[in-house]
Amino acid sequence: MGRITMIFLIFFGIVVFPFSVDDLFTLHVEDLKSDEQLFFETHQSGRYIYLNYRIYKNGEHQEDRIEVIDLEKEKLIYRDTGKDMRPFTMEGDFLFYSVNDSVLNVVNVKTNEKKEISLDTKFSPGWSLVPSKGKFLVFREDGLEVYKLDGSKITTLKYPDFIEPYPILVVENEVFYHTNRDLEYGVFNYETGKSFRITYGLGRMIYIPHINYYTKEGTALKKFPIPVMIEENRKWKFALMDSKGKFIFLKGFESSEDSDLFWVEDDTGDRFIMRINRGNVMVVDRKGKLVLVIPHSSYNVLDAKLTEDGKILVTTAGSGREKSKFILYDENGNKMMEKVTDPFSHDPFILTVSQEEVLLGEDNDFVKISLKDGKITGLYIFPIKYVVNFAGFYKKKVFVLKEPRYRDVGTSVDLLSFLFSSRGWFNASITLKPTTGKPLEVYNDMDVEVKIKAESCFEEKGISISVDRGNLKTEKTYYGDVHVWHTPVKEGTAKITLSLGILSKEFPVNIKKLENPIVVESIEKRPSPLPNEPFVFYVEGYIRNESNVSFKNLEWNLQSENSEILESCFPDSIDEHGKRDFWIKMKFDTSRMKVSWNGYEITAKLKISLNYKRGSLEKFVEETFKVEPTYRFTVKLVDKRTSRSVKPDLKYFSIYDESGVEIENVSKTVEGNVIKVSGIARGFSEAPLVLTLKYMKFQKRIEITKPNLSYTMELNFTSSIRVLAKENGKPKKGVSISLVKLDEPDKSWRRTTRGDGICVFDGLEKGNYKVVFSKTKYIPVEKTVSLDIGDLKEVELDIKPYRAFLVYIESYYKNALSDKLDVKFKGARNLIKVKNTDSVYIIPENTDKIYFNMLYKLGYPEGVISSIFSEKSYDAVVEVLKREYEFIAYLSKYQGKKIVTFKESDIYKPGEDLEEKLGDPFNVSEIKKPKKLVIEATASAGDNEKAKKITIWLFPSNWIGYEREAKQIVILYPLKDNIDALDYGDDAKDYLSNVQGELTSLALNKIVWYGAESLEIFEDKAGWKDSPFRSFLESKSKNFVKEKLLKVVGKLAGELAKGVVEEYLDIFDTLKNAKEWGERIYEVTDEGVALVYAGSLLENMASQDSNFNTVVKMEKILKKKLSLLISKVEENDPEGVRQIMNDIKILTVGPNPQSENIEDHRIDYSRYGFGNRFGYTLAVLCGLEYNNIKKWEGNDYPNYFGDYTISYSVEDKINASHEAMKIYKPIFKNLIMLSVPFVYASLIE
Repeated sequence: MGRITMIFLIFFGIVVFPFSVDDLFTLHVEDLKSDEQLFFETHQSGRYIYLNYRIYKNGEHQEDRIEVIDLEKEKLIYRDTGKDMRPFTMEGDFLFYSVNDSVLNVVNVKTNEKKEISLDTKFSPGWSLVPSKGKFLVFREDGLEVYKLDGSKITTLKYPDFIEPYPILVVENEVFYHTNRDLEYGVFNYETGKSFRITYGLGRMIYIPHINYYTKEGTALKKFPIPVMIEENRKWKFALMDSKGKFIFLKGFESSEDSDLFWVEDDTGDRFIMRINRGNVMVVDRKGKLVLVIPHSSYNVLDAKLTEDGKILVTTAGSGREKSKFILYDENGNKMMEKVTDPFSHDPFILTVSQEEVLLGEDNDFVKISLKDGKITGLYIFPIKYVVNFAGFYKKKVFVLKEPRYRDVGTSVDLLSFLFSSRGWFNASITLKPTTGKPLEVYNDMDVEVKIKAESCFEEKGISISVDRGNLKTEKTYYGDVHVWHTPVKEGTAKITLSLGILSKEFPVNIKKLENPIVVESIEKRPSPLPNEPFVFYVEGYIRNESNVSFKNLEWNLQSENSEILESCFPDSIDEHGKRDFWIKMKFDTSRMKVSWNGYEITAKLKISLNYKRGSLEKFVEETFKVEPTYRFTVKLVDKRTSRSVKPDLKYFSIYDESGVEIENVSKTVEGNVIKVSGIARGFSEAPLVLTLKYMKFQKRIEITKPNLSYTMELNFTSSIRVLAKENGKPKKGVSISLVKLDEPDKSWRRTTRGDGICVFDGLEKGNYKVVFSKTKYIPVEKTVSLDIGDLKEVELDIKPYRAFLVYIESYYKNALSDKLDVKFKGARNLIKVKNTDSVYIIPENTDKIYFNMLYKLGYPEGVISSIFSEKSYDAVVEVLKREYEFIAYLSKYQGKKIVTFKESDIYKPGEDLEEKLGDPFNVSEIKKPKKLVIEATASAGDNEKAKKITIWLFPSNWIGYEREAKQIVILYPLKDNIDALDYGDDAKDYLSNVQGELTSLALNKIVWYGAESLEIFEDKAGWKDSPFRSFLESKSKNFVKEKLLKVVGKLAGELAKGVVEEYLDIFDTLKNAKEWGERIYEVTDEGVALVYAGSLLENMASQDSNFNTVVKMEKILKKKLSLLISKVEENDPEGVRQIMNDIKILTVGPNPQSENIEDHRIDYSRYGFGNRFGYTLAVLCGLEYNNIKKWEGNDYPNYFGDYTISYSVEDKINASHEAMKIYKPIFKNLIMLSVPFVYASLIE
C-alpha cells in the first residue's frame, strides 16, 4: 500500500506542517462513493477483526458488506456482499453471520469454506446463535440444535412441556427460560437434555441479569454462580445463584429502589461488574462479597473493566463543569488514583489494558495513562476531518479504522495501526498575524497575534504555548484564548513551542526588522477646474503599505512654502499591504509673488511627512506658477482742458516700474493717436503689475491684471504743488497752509490738509511760490518752490509746537491813584499745574525752555503812569535760585526802553530776540528730578520798592499721572536733611528714664531745624498764606482729626477727655507756626528739675506704656521709609515713590482713613516687624495716648502707677500724675508733631 500524507493548509501565515502516517498506515479496507452513506460495526476475535458495513443511498438501504482482517498478516482475508447481512461472532477461525435473518453462514476464514444453516425466523437472530465451549446453539420453536464450529450438527434437543421457547441466559451448559407458570424459571441442560424449575415463592420476585440489554448480543456468563436481584416486600436484595437455583445473599446490600433492570458489565475471573438501573455500579465476587459500590449520584460511570489481577478500572462522563475522569481501584475497592482525561479525551471508553498502562478514548482522541502514577504516557490525536474508531489491540499494536467525516470523491476506509509503546502525536499548527508575507517570518518589536490551529476540537483546548524570545500574553475570551506575542527587538530567530501534555512541537520564526514600510507614490498635480480659483491646485497620490502590518492613528504633517494649504485628506490608518489615496488643495501664496513686467514665477514647495513607530516618511512636491510677458495695452493722450486727443511723440513717452526704473526693452509703437505697448507680463488682483506712464512731465499710474487694457492719459499743462504736513514724524490733519506767488503777492491761496496730512495747490502757472505755515504756539515754517510748466512739486513741512514756557510775576500800582508798588505771582503758562496747588508743576513732554519774567501791568492811563514816576527811575529785577546764592536765571529791566510791555503770544513770533525780551531761559534738560526753585522779584520806582520771594516745585514729564505723589513729595521731601528728627522718640524715652538729666540731643536740634526752616512752605514768607494747597491740607487734616480719628479714639477709650478735640486740632495747626513750635520744645527741660514724685512714674511709663513705645517704634520705621522715599525722588522714580507712600499711609492712617469703623484702623504689625499680630495705626495710637494724657492732667492716674506709688495717698498719686504730665505731655506732643507731615501726606488723594 502507498504512503498517505495529510497537508494542513494555513492562511494568514498558518504553518504548512506535513504529518506523515507511514508508521500508522496498515491496510486500505473499503472504497466509498461520494453519494453513499456508510454505517459499520467492528469486532475483534483474537487475531481477527470482522466488520459489517451497511451502505445507504438517499436514505435507502442498498447493501451490506462483511469483511475479516487478519491482524497477524495485516491483510483482508474475507469479504462478502449482500443485503441484510449481520455478523454475530467469531470463534477461532470461524465467522458466523446471518443473511435476511433466515440463513446462518458459517465461514472458515482460513479456507473460505462456507456452510449455510436455516434459521427459524420467529426468534431474534441474536438468539439464534450462542457460542459455548467450542460449540454453538441454534434455537428453534420446539427445541435447540447443537453444532460444531465448522457447522456440522451434533444433536437436536426437544424442550419439556413447561419450557417457553424464549431463552433468557446461557451459563456454562445451562439455558434459562421462562416457563408456562408465573413465579418460576426453567433451566435446560443442552448437554444432557435434563431440565428443572426454579420457583420464586409467594411475595418474592427473582430477576436474572439481562445480558442482551446494552451489551453485545449473543454473549453468555462464563460460569456459576450468577448474580440475581430478589424483591421481597418492596425490599431489594442481591444474591448469587448456583446451577441448582440456591442463593447466597450479599451482606450489606438492601435497597428500597426498583432494581429489576440490571446487567453485567464485565465477568472476569471470580468477579462481576454490574450496572443497576443503568446508573449505579457494583463490583461483587462469586463468594457474595460486595467489593465496591459507585452510586450514580457521585459519578456518571461511562465504562468499567476488571483486570486479571483484580483491579477495577472506571471512566466517567463529563457534564457541565464536571470533567471526564479515569479512576483506578485496587482489588479491595480502594481508590488508587483519579485522573481527569479532559481535554485530551472526552467521555472515554476503556479500550485496552496492559499490566502497566490503559488506553482510553473514543472518536479520534486517545490517551494512554500509567496505572502506577496516573501520568499520561501517550496522546494519539487524529484530525477532526476523519472519523477514527478503535478496532482492536494485537501484539502490542493498536488498530483503528479511519473514514472521512465528510464525503468526497474517492474517499475510503483505512486501517491504521501504531505501537502501544509510542508516546503519540498531535496535529497542530500556528497562525501568525501580521507576518512579512512569509508564514514563519515576522517583524521585530511589535505585537503579533498567534493563533493555534488544531485538527481536533479537544486537542486545541489543551495546547499550551511558549516563546523563547519576546513576551507572550494570553487573554481569556468568550471565543477562546487569544495569544499576543510582542516580538523581540533584536533580529534573529525565535522559537514558538506548542505543548500538549507530554508532547510538544517547535516552530522556528525568523525576526526581521521593519523599517519605513509606508511610502507615497503616484503623485499628480493639477490646477483647480473652477474659474474663480486661479491660483489653486491639487496634489493627489497614493499611500502604500509595503508590509503585512496594519497601522492606525497616523498623524500626517504638512509644511508648505510660497503656498497655503486650504484642505487636505489623508488616511489615519492603513491595512497590511493596503493602498489609500490622499489629496491636498493648495493655493499659491500671492503675497510672495514679486510681479515683474518681463515675466515672473513662483514655486510652491510642499513637504509631506509622517513619523510613526516603524519609521518615518518624507516626500517633497514642487509646483511652479509662471507668467510670461505676453500682454499688451494701449495709451490715448487727451488734453484735459480741451478734451481733445493729442498726437503722441514717442520721444516724450516713457514707462517706469514700481521702483522707478525705466523700462526700455518693450515694444512701443504709435498708430494714429494711440501708443501701443506689448511684451508686458500681467499682474493679478491681489498684486497687480504697477507701472508709471510718463509723457513729458505728466504721469499716470496704472495697474495691469488683464490683457489688452486701454488707458487714457490726461495732460494738464498747468503745474501743481503737493504739500505734506507732519508733526513728530506723523501726518497732521487740519493744518492750514498758505501759498503766495512771490512776484505777484496779491495772488495767494489757502488749503487745509486732509487725514493723510496732504493738501494740493493745482492749476498754477510757471513761477516762484512761497509755502507758509503759521499758527499760535507753533514755530512758523516757510519754503520757496519754483515751478515750470506741467511741474508737480512736493513739499514736506515739519511743524513743531513752540515748547518754551513762561513763569512770570506782575509789578503794578495798587490802584491808579496810589503811588505804592506791589508785586504779585501770576503763575506759569503752559506748565501742568497740579490740582489744589498754585506752585507745584509738571513739565509737559517735549518742553525745551522755561523763561522767568516781570511784566508791567497793562491798563493804566498813560497820563496817570507818567504823573507817578518816570521811566528812567523804574527798575525791575527777577532772580531764580536753585540753592542759596546759586542763580539759574536772571532778568533786570530798567530805564527807558527796556521797560517793555508784551503779550504772551509774543513768545511765538519768529525772529524776535526772546532772551533780550523775556530774560534768561532755564533749560528743561537740566531738570532730571523734582526741583524746588525760589524766585525773588523786586520792583522799584523812585522811593517806592516792593519785593516778593516765591517757592515753586517743578517735576519732570514722567510724573504725569503721579500728581498725588508730587504733592506728597512737596510735604515730605523738605525733611531730607533733617531725617534724624525721627530719632527724637529714642532720646525722649532715655530722658523719661532719667528725668534729672537734660533733654538735649541731635534729634532735638533736628526738630528745631525742621520747625524753623524745613517747613517753610507753610510760612508766610514762602508765599503760602493764601495758598490753596495749604487750605486744602488744613481742611483735609481737620476733617480727618475731628470727624474720623477722634471718633475712633472715643470708641476705643470709652469717652474723650475734656479739651482733647480743641488741643489736638491746635497741634495740627502748629505747622503754619512751625518755627515757634520748634522753639517751644525746650520748655520740657525747664520743668524737669521741679519734679518731686514723678521721677519713678515717668521711668515706669517709658518702659511700660505700650502706646508710647509703639509710637516710638513706628516713627523709627517712618525714618527708614522716608530714607527710601528720598532715594526714589533722587532717582526720579515716581512708581517707586507710589509704593513707599502706600506703606507710609497704611502705617500712619491705615488703608481707609475716612472710615469710622474701628477695624479699618487696625493693621498687620508683622508687615513692619512688630511681631505676628494686629494693632492700631500711628494716628490712632497718638490720639489714644493724648486722650490718656488729658485724663491724667485731671484727677485720673495711670493704673500701673500703683506699683511705684503704693505708699502714696490718692491725693499724692494725683499730684504725681499732674507733675509727670508737665514733662510727658510736651514730649508726646512733639511725637505727634513728627507724625503730622506724614498724616498730611497720607491724606492726599
